[in-house]
Amino acid sequence: MIDIIKKIKALKAEENLLQKMRKSLEKELVSKIETKLEGTTKTEVEDYVVTVTTKLNRKLDYDQYLALDLPENLSFIDLKPSINLKNLRHIEHIDPDIVHRCVTTTPATPTIKIEEKK
Repeated sequence: MIDIIKKIKALKAEENLLQKMRKSLEKELVSKIETKLEGTTKTEVEDYVVTVTTKLNRKLDYDQYLALDLPENLSFIDLKPSINLKNLRHIEHIDPDIVHRCVTTTPATPTIKIEEKK
């Protein structure tokens, strides 16, 4: 098992280095292409087509939004239901059928963290 742990750690270090190098080169490439503030730009370079997709991250201050008291026709947000995991686990403990009737659960990919002892 120790051999596997050491291999994972070595590969992870190499992966991190390669990722930094790739991101640096991607940044350099994008700097040479005239892109839109938001959207997709395609550029042909010899036998390649480079597609750059740019996006803007937006964060809503919901309290400020509510304070605007906008009419329905000027509303620009959607409220989407999300699972409250604490409450779900509580209800699942009381009556699992309630949860199983409306929630699909599938296993996620496990996260592995390996640290050296101190």
